[in-house]
Amino acid sequence: MRPQLDTSLDASPHIPALAADLSADAAHTWLAGYLRDQGAMAGTIHTVDHAGDRLRLCAAINIPPPIQDIVREVPRGKGMAGLALARQAPVYTSAVGTCQTGVVRPRGRSVTSGAAVTLPVADAEGRIRAVVGVGYAEPRDIDDGLLDALRDGARDLLARI
Repeated sequence: MRPQLDTSLDASPHIPALAADLSADAAHTWLAGYLRDQGAMAGTIHTVDHAGDRLRLCAAINIPPPIQDIVREVPRGKGMAGLALARQAPVYTSAVGTCQTGVVRPRGRSVTSGAAVTLPVADAEGRIRAVVGVGYAEPRDIDDGLLDALRDGARDLLARI
């Protein structure tokens, strides 16, 4: 049985909006729908700063506040979101808590989540504009079909940035 998505555990009030025309509430609403559609229990949206070397948290669902504080700003190449930005490709693990590949930072392994995926979201020119993180309750195989479904769903975010 899949756990209920609790969208009331949104981020703290100082998470900025994605862009001037998309409020933090709209980002949260989009993320809640995306996670529900993907059968996920937790997730984040990070946007890329103007220099392209840092990510800033702008929406979070079911991410504990201490973890939100840690991932509020992520440099390129650090953690799953930073690696997705640096590699310009999805980064994933089948089981966060036991991942020893180096993609999950030690504090990240303390999160009670099964599989996790971070997906870079690029615009038509190929520039990464955001990284979407998805967490599942249980460990699971991450295959091309799942990655394609996650990518397809995340493309809708670009229409809002």
